[in-house]
Amino acid sequence: MTARRHPAAAVHGTGDHGDTTAAQLSAFAGALAVLALACCALALSYFVCPTWAGRLCADEHAKYLAPLLVPTTAYFAIANWVGWQYFRFA
Repeated sequence: MTARRHPAAAVHGTGDHGDTTAAQLSAFAGALAVLALACCALALSYFVCPTWAGRLCADEHAKYLAPLLVPTTAYFAIANWVGWQYFRFA
């Protein structure tokens, strides 16, 4: 008897995710740390504005555009991918 393979295994290889290196994980953790610090700085800028960013802090809408655009785009891409997977394997 042969083992049945998941349909995604043909697209993504064998499904073994053991090829992630420590450097890749460290880079990903560093990127998440930078993102977390940027979010904290954005939240802090609501109360305290540095002198070099006076015009940006004065604008109440545009300063939130770039930080909110990233998670919104990621959510849209993931939801779109999941929808296509349902459509593909339906």
